[in-house]
Amino acid sequence: MTKRSLRVFILTVPGGYIDPKVTGGFAAAFRALGHTVETVNRIQLEEFLRRSPDAQTNFGAHLRNFAPDFILAYGTNGQLPTEEAPDGIFARLGYPYVSYFGDDPRFWLDCGDALSEKVVRDQFASERIVKFIYSRDVLARCADLGPHQFHLPLAANDEIYKPYELSEEDARLATCDICFAGNVTTPRRLLIEPLVDYDLKLFCRAQAFLEAHPNSPLIPKIKGWIEDEATLAGLFRHARITLGHTQPGLGGPNMRVFEVLTSGGFMLSDFHEEIAEFFEDRKHLVFYRSPAELRDLADYFLAHPEERAAISEEGRNHVLANHTYRSRAESMIDVLTREKFIAG
Repeated sequence: MTKRSLRVFILTVPGGYIDPKVTGGFAAAFRALGHTVETVNRIQLEEFLRRSPDAQTNFGAHLRNFAPDFILAYGTNGQLPTEEAPDGIFARLGYPYVSYFGDDPRFWLDCGDALSEKVVRDQFASERIVKFIYSRDVLARCADLGPHQFHLPLAANDEIYKPYELSEEDARLATCDICFAGNVTTPRRLLIEPLVDYDLKLFCRAQAFLEAHPNSPLIPKIKGWIEDEATLAGLFRHARITLGHTQPGLGGPNMRVFEVLTSGGFMLSDFHEEIAEFFEDRKHLVFYRSPAELRDLADYFLAHPEERAAISEEGRNHVLANHTYRSRAESMIDVLTREKFIAG
């Protein structure tokens, strides 16, 4: 771990879902570790750079004045198009550029969008860009795309996700036997529908669900999407069980695991070898391996609140000790220093 104070320039896309969580988590972590951080809206910056050749010159001067040790962006969101450099203006200006992927980059190679595919291939082929990927499985699948790829799991932003006391109205909304918060894909719908007879609440985008699953018995269980992260953290704490599910083909753990545990919630998660590397079954969370086992475990733990509380406490303490963005920021700096992208 470098002992000197670093200067980090972070690009973020505020309107996104994963991007602001990841870039916001890293920004807070770097600041907490004593580093200087400048955060810029990537969309506004791109609009500014397109105005005239002078805009790029002025931005370059600003960046040289800030003198970042490295640039950080989520995924390909830092790829600002320039004619001079296919790997972006930051590479052209000579600053180390870091991309963090909390999903599978290969999705963009198969999505049918030629521009997106080119951006991903250019980024992974570049010798100037360091790629951190959240999952070992996904990292292995991307190995043939190019150099400088490293594993760095997702994490908890414990400045946001913590055991909140909700208002009486929000507590009524949050309290239930089982909750699920996130996108309800077909595999998730098929997993959750057999639980319809429980006090179950789904926090998802209602219109998208209705369009995708118009005849599902889960429709009366939908309570809408929660944008506010503090309210979401309160939900995880007040729900007796929060259901976790890894999207097929993706590695783990996803960010929801960290968010639920650091909020003081109790999680039933599908078993995945990567998640089991981080969390111990029936100590930090509880794994289910089939829909039938999920129901049996839900029945058991709903009847044993003391065990739920003990596992929730252990899970939260484990995340705070090992899986915050401060820990990930330190690991990122260690890799960049070891690989000589930044000075120690």
